[in-house]
Amino acid sequence: AVVSTQSTGVTCKIVRTVKFLAAMSQCRYILTPAWVEQSCSRKMLIDEMNFILDDKESEASLGFCVKDSLVRARSTKVFAGIELFLTPHIQPGPKDMRVIVECGGGTVVGEEQALARMNQPPQTRPNFYVVSCSPDQMISQQFYQRSVQIYTSEFVLSSVLSQQIDFDANKLFASAATAAPKENSGGGGEGGESTPVSTTAPGTPVTAPAATTS
Repeated sequence: AVVSTQSTGVTCKIVRTVKFLAAMSQCRYILTPAWVEQSCSRKMLIDEMNFILDDKESEASLGFCVKDSLVRARSTKVFAGIELFLTPHIQPGPKDMRVIVECGGGTVVGEEQALARMNQPPQTRPNFYVVSCSPDQMISQQFYQRSVQIYTSEFVLSSVLSQQIDFDANKLFASAATAAPKENSGGGGEGGESTPVSTTAPGTPVTAPAATTS
């Protein structure tokens, strides 16, 4: 479980739950329960730095560092200036995904506004993207055909963990003639590495990595 306040999250390990992902964007520290125990024992809040969550196995598996990500989160919101439209069958579901995105400084738009964005010329369109999945291909295809980039849920989850965006990774479709994201938008800062996309024919859904939603 993750217990969080405005500045501190407490957990035993890295878990890709809504609470943990929200804490990555909003909390100054992610600490182990030992910090709570010792603070209670001393009847005062003790220094946090010796209790930063250290879960190297999960960090290596998920490809990020908690300490580095928290530093980035204090500097800028990872989804600042970005609008996302969420299709109905993504996992985590749209309600939970909205919480994760908004805690990261992003904006989730409804269908009407998404369609309006889709109909804008790509060169004047704001930083607008769609998060979708294979079951919602009929919805996402219309955006793809209008040069809106479509991502899997992993785009959001991985961005929050690392607190930086790789716009070349986790695309639902193998390729699209989209305009490049505006420079310095959405926290896509230094250190991000591009991940090659499958060579599947354009317009073919790419299987998204599984995400833990509990």
